[in-house]
Amino acid sequence: MSEEYPVVFNTFNEFKNKKNEMYKKINKIITKYVIDDEFEYNYMSDYGLTPRQRIYFYEGIKDALKEFTQNKCDDWCSNTSSNLISGINGFLKALVNISKIDEFDAEELAQMIYDSITYQLGDDEHNPDLLEEVVEIIDYEDDDNNDNDDNND
Repeated sequence: MSEEYPVVFNTFNEFKNKKNEMYKKINKIITKYVIDDEFEYNYMSDYGLTPRQRIYFYEGIKDALKEFTQNKCDDWCSNTSSNLISGINGFLKALVNISKIDEFDAEELAQMIYDSITYQLGDDEHNPDLLEEVVEIIDYEDDDNNDNDDNND
């Protein structure tokens, strides 16, 4: 990405709220195709991510990223979604190869997938994260604290 950030948030709280909305959408798609869809879950022991899951996850993550970035970073959203799915498929395929994937139920696999995505995109626990490539936050101050500052003058 260039040094200019195409997605600007005025406050950290605004960024955090939009990010949480995006994560809810991503979690919903993971839940649908891992926990709710037994057919797909049953084939994960053979494939890692099934071919259908790879398609649905790619499209769902890409759409959530596009909405988060206000449709300003289409290539970044596509590439990031593809890279996330590739990484997830790699670690799940490794579990298949060492015959360990069956040790996890659908909820645990869904949580691992979600945690991998949020870790890479940005979990507020480590730096750098992928969202930093496209996001600028103008004011990192907590909006609630700013209201109290006005009353102390």
